[in-house]
Amino acid sequence: KTASLFVVPRQFWNITKITDLEYTPLSVDEYSVKNNVPLTGSEEFVKYALVQESLMTFATFGVHTLAGTAEVGGQLDRDMIRDMFSSDVMFSGETEGGERTLFIQGNSKLSDFYRSLALLRESSDGDWSVSNILANTTERTLTISWASLSPINIEGTDVFNFEAPQLSSNQRLPLVSDGDDFAAAVIESVLDDDRRDSPLKIKRVDNKKL
Repeated sequence: KTASLFVVPRQFWNITKITDLEYTPLSVDEYSVKNNVPLTGSEEFVKYALVQESLMTFATFGVHTLAGTAEVGGQLDRDMIRDMFSSDVMFSGETEGGERTLFIQGNSKLSDFYRSLALLRESSDGDWSVSNILANTTERTLTISWASLSPINIEGTDVFNFEAPQLSSNQRLPLVSDGDDFAAAVIESVLDDDRRDSPLKIKRVDNKKL
């Protein structure tokens, strides 16, 4: 287990002995500022980073994979879509009467649904485009508004809800004691522009407009 990090106000930075402190140091994991990014080095920051990376990865690549508009090097892979979702993912929407209802449950069924829509667009020379994206790291949601003119003229808004991050020993910031190789590996994984898998899976999809 690594040593804890503590937050100390600036006015106490020049002390020479911890016993001279007139302030009780606060653990970095207990320190928070409302509406601010968690402090670097805290578990909350790592969770925040996992959520942000998941939302960014899905917004730039995942959503286009679902729509069949991403370059995946060949036929759309069913497993690639299924792995985006948790095993018990739920897809819900509104009935004609305006009531919310569950339409699809399970990653296999949902991946078949998206793959069927993508193949339909491909076979009919259809189109699909994103008109707006709204990310919320606090609620772990990505709201995507989209439109299609062919084979039918339709607009929709889907809210993708991601699972809560669960930290493991390999999901942390690099320490000096880890050495340069470990730090380089972490930086490379974060900055890899070709990374297409999100750290967190989607647990629920809510269709808000269709």
